[in-house]
Amino acid sequence: MRSKFVLVFLTALIACCTSDIAGEAMERYAKIQDMSGEAVIVSGGENTTIFFAFKKPSSFIISSSDVIIVSNGSVEWVYYANGSWVKKAPERPIFDYGDILSFASSTRKEGEYYVIDSDKGSVWLDGNFLPAKIVRDEMTIEFRRISVNTGMGDDYFTFTPPSGEEKAKNEKLLSIEEASKRVNFSIIVPAYTAKHEFSGALVFKFEE
Repeated sequence: MRSKFVLVFLTALIACCTSDIAGEAMERYAKIQDMSGEAVIVSGGENTTIFFAFKKPSSFIISSSDVIIVSNGSVEWVYYANGSWVKKAPERPIFDYGDILSFASSTRKEGEYYVIDSDKGSVWLDGNFLPAKIVRDEMTIEFRRISVNTGMGDDYFTFTPPSGEEKAKNEKLLSIEEASKRVNFSIIVPAYTAKHEFSGALVFKFEE
């Protein structure tokens, strides 16, 4: 009987601690108004270094060597290195882990990190409850450095296409059928998309 009591007590204690960690993480996240820094995205066996900035509720910037993505929460601009750009409906930034915390299903301690899991993904938080790593949709975001609450203004999250460049034009997103008519090869539509929805295709012609 005594051993059963101890087991029940330990189970309750673990559940209590798990709840406290998730609650503390949500409280700390709620106090973050903006976040910026450097991260590495690991996806499909490739590593991409990005510089990012995020301001609640949904404004963000992602910058890499190939693309710059800017969203003011209402419109998202994607600017490619070849000068073409596209405007589209905004998506939730991949490094905003608030949805993971909101739907937390389990919490554990892994080394020096608190790990919170949900059906939205998993986030590793350091001792200050700042994200060290996020895993979602078969993608890993590893944070190299982070600054929070630096007071970024809304004007930081705007995009003006460069003027005077022939390639700087608003490209229309194409359907698979439309894109297929513009290329001399077959476009294969993957059966598995890791929960991503197809928004549209862009076709570019590169001069050799």
